[in-house]
Amino acid sequence: MSGKPTYHPLVGHKSHVPFQTQQYSAKDVTALTKLKTRQPGQQTPAELSQRDFRAELLEKERKVSDEKKTIDQAVSDAARALPSLPAKHEREAVPEEELKEKARPAPPQPTPQFDDADAPPEPESDGDDDDEEDEAEIYRELERIKRERAEEARRQEAEAKKAEQALRGADVERSNPLLDTSRTANVRTRWDEDVVFKNQTRGQAVEKKRFINDTVRNDFHRKFLNKYLK
Repeated sequence: MSGKPTYHPLVGHKSHVPFQTQQYSAKDVTALTKLKTRQPGQQTPAELSQRDFRAELLEKERKVSDEKKTIDQAVSDAARALPSLPAKHEREAVPEEELKEKARPAPPQPTPQFDDADAPPEPESDGDDDDEEDEAEIYRELERIKRERAEEARRQEAEAKKAEQALRGADVERSNPLLDTSRTANVRTRWDEDVVFKNQTRGQAVEKKRFINDTVRNDFHRKFLNKYLK
């Protein structure tokens, strides 16, 4: 019986099977019985001893240098083929330069000589007045353009400040529950606020619990004795 105590441990004996099984697990098979070595073409020591690493390094550096020179030459050729462009500050200053060029007075033209002495001389003051008027008109146009640009810059700055203030105000309103109109101001109440039988033990003396490290003299043991033994 399996529950019967015995002082003689089980001793192994010959199996009743007449032959030993020949089955075994594939995981029990011996693996990796040979050390792997480099095969021909895998940088064997003999192959490495026949290579000239210095010459290979110099050849690679020469190829890189040639490629860099070719790229630099192509870039320089393309730069020479393109027309020269003015600088950025020169392109931006083109309108004002043209206005100033127009504002300069034209060089005086030689007056034609007439053989007729009776012909009245042409008045020279009209040309000077026209040039002065054109110059004044150009300067007024230049001042108007500068004034419009300044006003546009001030307007954009004011709009940016206004948008920033509106965003800051919205953040303040959302952070303050008293200013946020989307939130309700009602106070949440407990489920037992309006029940009939609530606070029934109010006013009664609360018995203070104490701890006594003795199973015979503690309060639980005294109550048990008073309840069941008296």
